[in-house]
Amino acid sequence: MYPLKFDPIPLAKIWGGEILNQTYGQNEVDPIGELLLVSGLKDQESVVSNGELKGRTLNSLIESYKDQLLGEKNYATFKNEFPLLIKIIDAADDLSIQVHPDDQLAKKWHDGSGKSEMWYVIDTHDENASLISGFSRVTSEDEFKTHYESGHLMQLMNSIKIAPGDVYYIPAGKVHSIGKGALIAEIQQPSDLTYRIYDFDRTDQNGNSRELHHELAYKAMNFADCDTGLQNAHLNNSVLNGNVIRNTRTELVANEYFVTNKISIEQEYIADYESFDSFVVLLATEGSCEFQYRGNSYSLSRFESLLIPATVDKLLIQKTKGDKCKLLEIYV
Repeated sequence: MYPLKFDPIPLAKIWGGEILNQTYGQNEVDPIGELLLVSGLKDQESVVSNGELKGRTLNSLIESYKDQLLGEKNYATFKNEFPLLIKIIDAADDLSIQVHPDDQLAKKWHDGSGKSEMWYVIDTHDENASLISGFSRVTSEDEFKTHYESGHLMQLMNSIKIAPGDVYYIPAGKVHSIGKGALIAEIQQPSDLTYRIYDFDRTDQNGNSRELHHELAYKAMNFADCDTGLQNAHLNNSVLNGNVIRNTRTELVANEYFVTNKISIEQEYIADYESFDSFVVLLATEGSCEFQYRGNSYSLSRFESLLIPATVDKLLIQKTKGDKCKLLEIYV
């Protein structure tokens, strides 16, 4: 096994923006809102774009290489399912106010997994860019319904202005929405289960409203969740040159579903995964990098990802000359 690159999967959305659309857009009706970077979802499987395994799907590789790709513990737990979905979201308009079910509800109602996720704000292209995360105060189903029916739902929402570098954890059950002007990396459980609560009275090009899922949403929502989900990043490893930090590795989110760190590359950096019993995904959020592994070179530009199989021990990482390089490091 070797580091794997994948063809990105662009998805048109009614709220999609121009940043992803410039490269991946197919039409002007629904611009690209999501770019799936690493996905094992049915009908949206990532396909390898480099090396001898070019053309193979992610799921077929897991079936062939098993724990060599995922790691022993991960393969014992997830079998032939890739345990994450990693994407970029570009919002030119507000996404719907929504909620996701937890594992128990998802298993009961859909025979699938729940959806907890995190957001890393890559950039904002609106000075008022914001998001919704949780309630502004503890509420109830009855009060929620009253506010919704009277047109005052936003009074219950926790609306937060965002800035590049912000990190939010959105567990299943938390009401949320990404706002206009946000460019976000999303790391989540491998599920597309979304219960739409309110879609700002939008219609598509044919005048049709998108489906809402109130009855399911009411059962999934945590009406007591007033936590914004904003994470306090912790520096957990750094390489020092005198008193100046040249390379840093900062923990953003760590939970039962995934760990995400941010790596800032200023000089040559050795990523040591010899003790890891997991695959690792590296996602470039700023600048570009070059990787060396067993005499082979791999490049990574903004919005590109590299899947490091569990059997890969060490990588040499260097920023491309003149560029900054910031990576998200993601594993289970």
